[in-house]
Amino acid sequence: VGGFYRLPAIVGPAKAAELLFTGDVIDAEEALRIGLVREVTPHAELMDRARALAARIACNPPLALRYMKEGLRRAAYGDPRELGGWAIETIRTLMKTEDHREGVASFLEKRPPVFTGR
Repeated sequence: VGGFYRLPAIVGPAKAAELLFTGDVIDAEEALRIGLVREVTPHAELMDRARALAARIACNPPLALRYMKEGLRRAAYGDPRELGGWAIETIRTLMKTEDHREGVASFLEKRPPVFTGR
């Protein structure tokens, strides 16, 4: 079912139709070219690249990441009209957290933030 909604948004309606109608298997380079994947990595480098990306993500505030993941799910499957209201409420919630205060303070003090997920 996701192929009907998400695939055309990612690769365009013509390419989505081609993939769905033919059942063709595509290689990694084609998946990269059409935007189905973000990057192609040699197998030997895979875990190092994945760990580096995970470390970059882990430096961010946990609550904000949680809500960003939820927002992406809502955008992909939900009603776009409801997404705006949800986003505003989420921003209001996040602005009341310790992590928000820490983010602002660390920016003003020109130091790396230490987020706690609260």
